[in-house]
Amino acid sequence: MFLNAIPPEVERLGFAEKIKELARLAGEADPGLKVFGSGKHKYRFNPAASLDEVRDFESKVGMKLPEDYVTFLTQVGNGGAGVDYGMYSIQEAFRSFDSQAASEGLTLYDYDDPVAEYVKKAKMIDQLDGTDKSEEMDSLYADITRGMLFIGTAGCTYDYFIMCKGRFAGKVGIMDWNMMPERNGSPIMYDLTLPEFLEDYFKRIIIGKLIDYSTFKSVNFTADIRTKRRAIRDELPNTVSAPEPARSAPEPEPAPTPEPAPVPEPVPTSEPDAARQPAPDPEPAPSPEPRITPPPQPSPVPAQQEAPQPEPRPRRIYKRNDFIRHKKYGNGIVTNVVGNIITADYFDFGSRSIMLPYDAKDLIE
Repeated sequence: MFLNAIPPEVERLGFAEKIKELARLAGEADPGLKVFGSGKHKYRFNPAASLDEVRDFESKVGMKLPEDYVTFLTQVGNGGAGVDYGMYSIQEAFRSFDSQAASEGLTLYDYDDPVAEYVKKAKMIDQLDGTDKSEEMDSLYADITRGMLFIGTAGCTYDYFIMCKGRFAGKVGIMDWNMMPERNGSPIMYDLTLPEFLEDYFKRIIIGKLIDYSTFKSVNFTADIRTKRRAIRDELPNTVSAPEPARSAPEPEPAPTPEPAPVPEPVPTSEPDAARQPAPDPEPAPSPEPRITPPPQPSPVPAQQEAPQPEPRPRRIYKRNDFIRHKKYGNGIVTNVVGNIITADYFDFGSRSIMLPYDAKDLIE
């Protein structure tokens, strides 16, 4: 399917012509502009920038741009079609540029453990927030964003960047400006150059590797099309998959442990009956059902269960395109909200739905 969907003559083109042709084919595959963000760029590129404009930009920001990005700006377009809401023009990139990106020192990805370095800096930023130590905070932000030039956005607090220096110069990643001081809050460096990043995106649209949300569609980055996926992070230890087993494993364990405790009380063979009554109280999984039956029986127990539930609601009300962070699934974008059911497209797990307030315990604010 992969080989038949993309004409062989397109595969043989150079970067600039190939991206332009793939964007055209993607537009033909999505005539109604149903793919998330496509309504903004409509699969069209802006007129290309001149090489003089690019060199002038480099002198203004004090940072040399990766050659792939220069080729895109001067031979493909000065912004336009691209992942999600598309590529910034060089003027938009300049408006979002921070001088600390060009400051001297190691980039985040030049450290042995970029994620640990990020968490350390983010925690310090969190502690300084609200103080008058702005210079210290600026220095910490510089340590995190050094070498990054922001070239596009996924909306909310997500911006795409390309590394302009360091050992990952030329690679593309995504930054969450919430700067959460946890491992899965760190910027994600994809194992993709800019040509791979754009090519992979347009090919998925052409081939139809999409998730349909009825009102719009989202590119399915968990589907294999025999090329590098957007969220591959093989070269860096900033994957959140390592902690996940530790988090998911303990959840089933606490559920059985409360059951043996009440069993000795009835003593006889009626162990299953005895277990059925106390089970709804300690077990979080069946909590939606117990909440209906306990009220007529023990009054203190439902009070304990309901106590944590109201917390997530005042903390945050989610709406479409909001950033969301889940303990198991990691970072994602809310794609649909129906009543108390939230559906999100997680970068590492694809589309998943959760129910509030029951699943609020699994969300990270």
